[in-house]
Amino acid sequence: MGTIVERKRKDGSSAWRVQIAVRREGHIVRDGRTFEEKNRAKAWMAQREAEIASGRWLPRGHTLGSIIQRYIDEYEEVSDWGRSQSADFRRIQKYAIANHDVETLKSRHFVEHIMSRRKSGVGASTANIDLVWIRSALKTARAAWGYQIDLQELEDAAVHCRKNRLIDKSGERDRRPTPQELERLFEYFARKDGRCTFDMNVIVNFAIESSRRQSEITRLMWEDYNPDTRVCKLLGPKDPENRNKRKKIPFKLTPEAAAIIDAQSRIQGEARIFPINPSAIRGRWERACAKLQIEDLRFHDLRHEATSRLFERGYQIHEVAQFTLHKNWKTLQRYTQLRPEDLRDL
Repeated sequence: MGTIVERKRKDGSSAWRVQIAVRREGHIVRDGRTFEEKNRAKAWMAQREAEIASGRWLPRGHTLGSIIQRYIDEYEEVSDWGRSQSADFRRIQKYAIANHDVETLKSRHFVEHIMSRRKSGVGASTANIDLVWIRSALKTARAAWGYQIDLQELEDAAVHCRKNRLIDKSGERDRRPTPQELERLFEYFARKDGRCTFDMNVIVNFAIESSRRQSEITRLMWEDYNPDTRVCKLLGPKDPENRNKRKKIPFKLTPEAAAIIDAQSRIQGEARIFPINPSAIRGRWERACAKLQIEDLRFHDLRHEATSRLFERGYQIHEVAQFTLHKNWKTLQRYTQLRPEDLRDL
């Protein structure tokens, strides 16, 4: 049964704390909530006790953070999420909005969260990702777990944030490193760094020649590389249309990329060609750009550089796709900011 306890605040006002403990199927089901008014506390207690008795009860602690945790526990593996999606969900759990009860979330809570994120320095597209993942978790909680969640509150917040340019879809990046920036980076990476146990210049050159992402570089296996055909296979490349992350996809290597692989020493007992943690590559890259004051240049922009260079060599769309593993022209088009002076003569 439930109890209602009055709690006095420092300002003299009262709050009413409901505590429920009901035995069901040999287990004690507990739940609780605090209300500003006693009559609301009584009504909620009666409703919750009826839900528990009928089997429609919700577990204790149904904050947004706990909903996200349940979503992670039940769907991360079966849905085969990518690393970034899993990291985003765990990041959202650290924000103040994660402490709110999912059944009482209002549009203002979502707006406050987005405002806080923008004031912290993130862009509109990055802030928008938070709402995308929160929407996904709340829709699952409502459809699969029976939570009484008003999704319109989230949609109203999204409309407001979009109208006021607080959120936006990810824009298409056209950033390529300049020759001067690459020269400075290569000089920087040539210096000794006690925190780095690998040759960053090798990784950067390979990224430019192969068009592979940092996580893909570190997943390449010796057994999947054929030096005669210059073809390598990649396990689970990023592809929204292909959810089979255990399938190996072959891709072509430029002569320069193959030469870099051929120059690597094989470590006994190590199956990977580049046995490096992707986060180490990212950390080294970010430190270098910060030190050299190179703004808005990501390691992923080297993939843009690599793809554009393939077009500048004269490869056709279908040929470039064999190197980059892009699926269609629409996706590949944004990587074709070519430099006219670099086009070869036919």
